[in-house]
Amino acid sequence: MPIKRHGPQLTPLEGMARPIVYLDTQDFSRFGDEERNPTDALVAEIYRALLEFKRTNRATFVVSMPLLSELLQYHPDRRELAVSKAKAVEKLCGQNSIVFPSQLMAIEVAEAASKFNYGNLIENYGKFNQSRRWYSDVSDALSNIKNQINAAIDKEFAKINLEARWQRQRAKTLRKKITSKAILKSLREGSLDNELGLPHSLVQRVMTGLINQKMSPEEAVTELFEYVAQPERFIEYYFERLDTDRSLPFWIRNLGEDLNRSLSVALEKVAQFPIEGWVEEMARNLMKEQLSKYEKALFQLASDSIPLYLDSKVPIEHIQNDAKLLSSVPSIGVCSKLFQRYVEQALGLHGPKAKLEKSFGGDIVHAMYLPSVDLWRGDRRTSAALKMTSPEYSGNVVRKLSELPDAINQFTVQQ
Repeated sequence: MPIKRHGPQLTPLEGMARPIVYLDTQDFSRFGDEERNPTDALVAEIYRALLEFKRTNRATFVVSMPLLSELLQYHPDRRELAVSKAKAVEKLCGQNSIVFPSQLMAIEVAEAASKFNYGNLIENYGKFNQSRRWYSDVSDALSNIKNQINAAIDKEFAKINLEARWQRQRAKTLRKKITSKAILKSLREGSLDNELGLPHSLVQRVMTGLINQKMSPEEAVTELFEYVAQPERFIEYYFERLDTDRSLPFWIRNLGEDLNRSLSVALEKVAQFPIEGWVEEMARNLMKEQLSKYEKALFQLASDSIPLYLDSKVPIEHIQNDAKLLSSVPSIGVCSKLFQRYVEQALGLHGPKAKLEKSFGGDIVHAMYLPSVDLWRGDRRTSAALKMTSPEYSGNVVRKLSELPDAINQFTVQQ
């Protein structure tokens, strides 16, 4: 019997085949193992089937910041592990990405706000892209490029005698003139691309576009980042070449720990009592209180990005206080209901108390993408919980990796 799938009408980019598939972190890990040392015949068969779906343009697999955060656990002595996972991501997803979680929520809040007549949607936005835009702020991702350019400019600027009054008055103008000179000098010497390891032709094209004002700074950094964001290259640049804090692998883990920490204090209030009578009522009130805090926290994550997608004179706080609007935002709704389910289980409101796992925060972030894709993969516990808490998307959830090829075929038939 065909599975009936619900949810909003997706608007993928031209050339992105349906279904759009969001894989589980463990799926990529298994495929990475097959890239490095094939041992599992079933996983290898599934991997080949998915690659064939991609090759024949019968499915699109997308990568996200949360996926890469969990996948690229880097250590110099085990570099090949990270590289093999990155290869699997690149082979399946290519350049196809879905935006950062806060941007995803901001887009959906903007869409809901426009329907509630709070403003007009700004054109040229989307959840999907084919330029590896999975990072939160591309302009910050390669900020050291800007620093190196400025260092080159300052070096040239320092050579000029500015003792005369008229020279000091014209300092700003002089510096602007030196900007192009310094960049061109760096390009001729190859200092920028030698330092960063970027192809000289790429750096020259981007910098020349900037100098000639044919390319905006955002477009320039985006093009550079698209090259670096290829998963295998990203390992080299982020972990081995660039001077970064290398915090990416801890991003989603820290999120889970923060959620666990904030909840543990609240849960301790009722943990020592059996869940019955007034204690059960207290537990349910506590759950509602925590849910309200969580929904506000989700909105706050998105709030800074909402103006990028919504032209509105209405204060952000007014939109946040509209309960009906928030309840219509797909990602926030799915996350809130899953959060509620986990807290209720931890309180013992559905049978024996279940301990919150360390992956709690990550599970919820991945679930945020469920309404935006056709097929979504997760671990069995999260998948079962989502089917229960968000039945409108139950047909989009694929509980087992072994079921995914058939789910893709069935989706194609239904379309």
